[in-house]
Amino acid sequence: ESTPAFGDRRAYQMDPANTREAMREVAELEARIAACADEAERLVLQKQLAEKRQAIALRLEGLARSGTL
Repeated sequence: ESTPAFGDRRAYQMDPANTREAMREVAELEARIAACADEAERLVLQKQLAEKRQAIALRLEGLARSGTL
């Protein structure tokens, strides 16, 4: 594949539905953390939550730069 011509950026834009799905996953992780009684499992879930939030921030930044937001 070659680099798209100027103005042809569709292949480089992320689908906004993926971001919405990731935000639902964050809400589910937060609920699991709140209900978790095991400290070790809670720490693992909190790490996953932090990674998911970072991924969402990067997606939103990419969408904002592409003009999709």
